[in-house]
Amino acid sequence: MIGIKWVEIRPRRKLEPDIFRLYLLTEARKIAVEAKDDLLSPTSTWTHKPKATSKVEFSGSKITFTATVEDPIYGILDAGDPESRLIKPVSSGIRSLRFPGTFTSKTIPGTLTARSGSRGDFIYAKYAIRPPIEPRRFEEAVIRKWQPKLAPRFQRALDEAARRSGYEI
Repeated sequence: MIGIKWVEIRPRRKLEPDIFRLYLLTEARKIAVEAKDDLLSPTSTWTHKPKATSKVEFSGSKITFTATVEDPIYGILDAGDPESRLIKPVSSGIRSLRFPGTFTSKTIPGTLTARSGSRGDFIYAKYAIRPPIEPRRFEEAVIRKWQPKLAPRFQRALDEAARRSGYEI
């Protein structure tokens, strides 16, 4: 004869949803700060430093976190500019412009890396034609980097909250 014995497993404590909420919020804040740092990584070689912010919101069962960079140059590089532009002196007293003859950008499209860039000898002319700017797509690169990491990071936070609240499996 085969017998089955059922043993009731009871948690040590009452479920505390606030502990789970706290661990999820803490992890979301960490991720938002890291994503903000990733958005700024292409600017590591720039002379001016753009400002970035991160924000986390928890509403019901939905966590939203954003990281943004508020800088016009960053925005133009991220989105790109398909048009060539004629550059003329702003002041009427300037007779010629000085610009590099050859140029290698510091940022690489689709990546978050920065390099030193390079310039050739300077050229002097009455005007210059700036070539189109290829979109760098920094935001897309951050999303590609973080999308596969989100679920495991939040699962670890939930596992730790379960352990702390007595609901560890």
